[in-house]
Amino acid sequence: MLAVAAWALPHAIGFGFETEAQLLLWERLRYPGTVAAPVLYLLFSLQYAGYDRWVSTRTIAGLSAVPLVTIVIVWTGPELGLFWTAIDVDTAFGTSVLAPEYGPWYWINLAYLYAVTATGLTVYASLVLKAGAIYRKQALVMFLAGALPLLANATRMFGFVSSPAVDFTTVGLAATGVLFAVTLFYLDLLQLRPVARERLLEQLEDGVIVIRPCGLVRDHNPIAATLFQDLLSTYL
Repeated sequence: MLAVAAWALPHAIGFGFETEAQLLLWERLRYPGTVAAPVLYLLFSLQYAGYDRWVSTRTIAGLSAVPLVTIVIVWTGPELGLFWTAIDVDTAFGTSVLAPEYGPWYWINLAYLYAVTATGLTVYASLVLKAGAIYRKQALVMFLAGALPLLANATRMFGFVSSPAVDFTTVGLAATGVLFAVTLFYLDLLQLRPVARERLLEQLEDGVIVIRPCGLVRDHNPIAATLFQDLLSTYL
């Protein structure tokens, strides 16, 4: 939420200015939050789903490489042509907004952030399909929290809105904040979370067998396979 706020607030403040230099300053100031939010969303999804071992210092450093390069490039001049090739000021709904022409790194960064967000969405979607009822509700709300700003941004970037100069992504981020609050205070997000099957079954030193209501074996870990080989072959 801090990253979302660091994204949305400079974007909102920028509407109070008119000159190219002022608008460009606030556009640059929003980018640390813009590039951090999708990465943090993915990292949280991995921890929530029980894949803590994937959230290592090396993973965080790797995921942060492109965002850090983006922040540096954003603060270089448009004359370099890496992020913006040209800057112009447009008017939409009576407000001055930037109307830049984008360079190659802008599209690289955009594709990367889309991919990171999509990976987080995939983690939550898998939980919606296989988790228990309470976790399914949590995962569904968290899925929507990431999907709404992504959808809002995509509609702008790919020309599905009449005024592409206006970025409605922050409207989606406002919905994200509300959905986060629902999962945190109503669905006990931090008190209840699913545990990945690998941690529950594969790492236990005891034999574990999961039985379906019909009496057949639904799942088991390697220890159980060793102890009850003949039994499992009969009821699988």
